[in-house]
Amino acid sequence: MRRASLIAAMVLVAAACEAEDPEPEAPPVEEPGTDDTDAAEPAPDDPAAEDRAESAEIEILGPPSDEIGIPVTFDPVVFEGEDAVVALAGMSVYGEGMEVHVAVRWDPEGEGHSPQAEPGGPLGVIDIEDPPASEEELPDELLRVELVHPDGSVASTGDALLALTAEQAPQEPVLETYSGMGDETSWDEQLWTYPLPEPGDASLQFGVRWPEQGIDERSAVDLDVEDIEAARDRVITPWP
Repeated sequence: MRRASLIAAMVLVAAACEAEDPEPEAPPVEEPGTDDTDAAEPAPDDPAAEDRAESAEIEILGPPSDEIGIPVTFDPVVFEGEDAVVALAGMSVYGEGMEVHVAVRWDPEGEGHSPQAEPGGPLGVIDIEDPPASEEELPDELLRVELVHPDGSVASTGDALLALTAEQAPQEPVLETYSGMGDETSWDEQLWTYPLPEPGDASLQFGVRWPEQGIDERSAVDLDVEDIEAARDRVITPWP
């Protein structure tokens, strides 16, 4: 497809140059199999390319721009590592999902991994030579967080990353990074999760797995699904 498009573009450029030239030129001699129609003919459909395009359309990267989310109140969930702490610091509810704030703080005197070492922060992976195919193949320096819904379903940044590297749409529920910033001793990441948790027999849980820091824990979030549903009813939509 790229070769056909390139050839077609070259034909168009040549045609434009001929139109601007005031001196008449002899018509080019056409050779069999080299006419413009053949050059511009699209290549056969690529099913894999179509699947990738569809996946890109399915992926949701953040809160909807036409809504104003409603924060829900709970005590932060904090996990301590060897040289860093990770906290679920806040959540805001939208019509179809939630914005999740994860805060990471490094010990200034520790020897932990600095957020400046990776432009994407501890939750981002840059320049992976061989795309990981499983959780076990993810690098130890990658911070992975998850939300365990009351019905038992799990939304994980690790799963979202694996789906991304495999050029597939992530399976719901989804928890993915979309915005982060930090310095030498801190990193704050905003994540987007959808759909909203459904009621179940357990509490909403926050989990962290960070092999480099020796963290592999889950803890309940002091927040009822009813609180999330109540916040959803109060989401502000300026232009309904």
